[in-house]
Amino acid sequence: VAMEGLPEDLNNPDRPIVSASEAALAEILQVYGNASEVKPFYALKHDTTLLSMALSPDRSRLVTQDYLEQLYSWDVETGELLAKIDCEDTPLLFNAENKLIYESDSNICFANPDNFEPYHVIEDVYPVYMKLSPMKDKLLVSNGPGSTMVYDALTGEQIALYQAESLSVVAPEIYFSEDGTKVIFEKSKDENGYITIAVMDIASGEIEKEYIMYYTQLKDAYYTASGELYVILYEQKSSYF
Repeated sequence: VAMEGLPEDLNNPDRPIVSASEAALAEILQVYGNASEVKPFYALKHDTTLLSMALSPDRSRLVTQDYLEQLYSWDVETGELLAKIDCEDTPLLFNAENKLIYESDSNICFANPDNFEPYHVIEDVYPVYMKLSPMKDKLLVSNGPGSTMVYDALTGEQIALYQAESLSVVAPEIYFSEDGTKVIFEKSKDENGYITIAVMDIASGEIEKEYIMYYTQLKDAYYTASGELYVILYEQKSSYF
């Protein structure tokens, strides 16, 4: 099942790469593989405990972050440390062109992973949530006060902006459709616990559909191959549906 979630050729994927499938394969190898036969190529030494990491789509660069708020860039083939900078805790994302996207001083930086030099900066965004579309060509950002922004993940150009109707939606969970043309997010929440889940067309910025439900938080959303929308909601009694 995990293999079905990945393209045949990872260097030239013909469809989105499902990160959960990569994680499942890693777990299978760990549990069922012969650990004595697994030999590391090299060790990537950090100054302290590793916090997060991201691998470029072409598998040539690995960017890691440690608890001292330092970013490291590694050559996957050789294990060479290419660059190292100080940076606060940030999401690490790679776009479709193998360029790194990260946050620095409340700005969103688009950079060459070999040296962390930004080629484009979106200033004063104060992002609290960032997510890439399945094809890694669009970037979703929530900045806290109910704003949902969509950027071109290659150029940094803003494509769409939506302001939530309720400031109680501080940092909504946001999800892309499989084709990257729509986003699903929590639009508003009233004092009685009813939330409105909206489906927005990215190209026009218009809300196509709305669903009102008595739950506290949107936890996940996805479209099936036949176009049906499924959502997972967090209910007040701390159970999942």
